[in-house]
Amino acid sequence: MMRRALLATAVAATTACVTVDGDVLVDGTQLTTCADVERRMSDLQACSFTGLCAVPDATDPSCCQLIASCDDGTLALERYCAPGCAPCMDDSGCRFGEQLCDDQQCAACPDVSACPPCEVGFAPLSRNGCPTCTCAPASECASDPATACTDEQCYPGLVCAPGCVAGDPGCCANVCAAAGCPSPAPLGCDTDCTTAPMCQTCVTVACECDQGRWICRADCGTPTGACFQPT
Repeated sequence: MMRRALLATAVAATTACVTVDGDVLVDGTQLTTCADVERRMSDLQACSFTGLCAVPDATDPSCCQLIASCDDGTLALERYCAPGCAPCMDDSGCRFGEQLCDDQQCAACPDVSACPPCEVGFAPLSRNGCPTCTCAPASECASDPATACTDEQCYPGLVCAPGCVAGDPGCCANVCAAAGCPSPAPLGCDTDCTTAPMCQTCVTVACECDQGRWICRADCGTPTGACFQPT
């Protein structure tokens, strides 16, 4: 009697194990389309679709995809990531002088060969070391100690290339000036042409800090719309 009871227990345990394994392989409803694959409940879900499906990789959707196929009725996934791609939150996560952060993905510096040339006395601003189409008076300093000001303060500029990260050297029209003025500095800001009547539109091209107030010279330039500095 005892022997029969032990045998029945062993059979029940074996049957239970088979049932659990079967449930793992058919977890959720059968996947019949690529849309079903993206909404899957398990990476081992049963399937019946044909061909390949590309779905975003949840761990790195900006750079990687999962290539799905149905192998003998069971889902099979293979991860593919674009060569050289890297996720980012801003330019600081990308290679300086080679890449910009665009839509949370590091991409090569843009081609600026079609950008209109900067006016005389102006230079293109850079972003993460990449040239841009934004022109401004040349920056007088940067956060790099090698290009910092001598006996003056380096003020970050109000006019910057779109998408700049704070502290990015060369991304804004920065100014060397005496301490005591509000920051950022208004170099390159739109201004009136009262002191430059030969110009149709003007921007500030030289700024000094005088007793806590910015004094800037106006000269001909294309307005940026970034800021306005009274003369």
